[in-house]
Amino acid sequence: MSRSIYSKKKKNSGFGMIYLISFLFIVLLSFVLATIWQQAEDAALGIESSDANESSSSSESVPESSSEPESSVPESSAIDFSGITLVPELDRVTSEYFDNAVFIGDSLTEGIKTYGLMSNSTIIAATGINISTITTNKVIKSPDGRITVLDALEQYPDTQKVYILLGANGIAWIEKDLFIHLYTEFITAVKQLLPDATIYVQSIFPINEAKFAKAYKSDISNEKIREYNDALLAMCEELNVYYLNVAETIVDGNGSLPESATTDGMHIGTEYYEKWFNYLKKHAVPVE
Repeated sequence: MSRSIYSKKKKNSGFGMIYLISFLFIVLLSFVLATIWQQAEDAALGIESSDANESSSSSESVPESSSEPESSVPESSAIDFSGITLVPELDRVTSEYFDNAVFIGDSLTEGIKTYGLMSNSTIIAATGINISTITTNKVIKSPDGRITVLDALEQYPDTQKVYILLGANGIAWIEKDLFIHLYTEFITAVKQLLPDATIYVQSIFPINEAKFAKAYKSDISNEKIREYNDALLAMCEELNVYYLNVAETIVDGNGSLPESATTDGMHIGTEYYEKWFNYLKKHAVPVE
């Protein structure tokens, strides 16, 4: 009898060890998932990616640039982009394209760091920033204290691409003409700082109206967001900068942010950040 009990305890102990190993494996897999998706997609296209060698960066550190493999833009590089504003789908680039890129924006842009995406890029962002305060509010940390977004951008003179995403904060109370006027002033200031950089203006993200209204007590509609996005496109044509209709990759059939994509109607999770950056990789203008 004692031998039978001993055998049963030994078997249960073995099962417990298996369960523990399985649990640790799942935790490890979840931890690295945000990085693996970039490498896996590059490999699927037969493109060698250097993501594993990318160094972490933030608004206080300058990322090292790496050379862009010729195979990352084999055909798009022959296209004349001089008359293009709305960037079409092009040959997919690798993550190396973003080595010398700066992303400017609010909490949605801050999420790039939160979810560990594009760690080779520089993020200059702050929660709550909007187009009326972005040039004046000192919200970016620096060794000398807090500085403005433009002061932070000035610290990266070698930047070749600037991605701007603004509008989630502000369109509820900033009238459209004023919104475009302020946005124009900001783009002009960026051009003065980085005259040779490629500037991308990203469309304002759609919202889930029901969840947004409940979370923020606001009646912003996707129809209004589309109107502001149309105005942004016209502004980009006037300023000769590129416009990225990122909204098209995260909307559902009704032109809304899917209910499953957000908890508060505006902010998104890992899956939709991946959709966002897959879109950016497929809408990247070649830069020498």
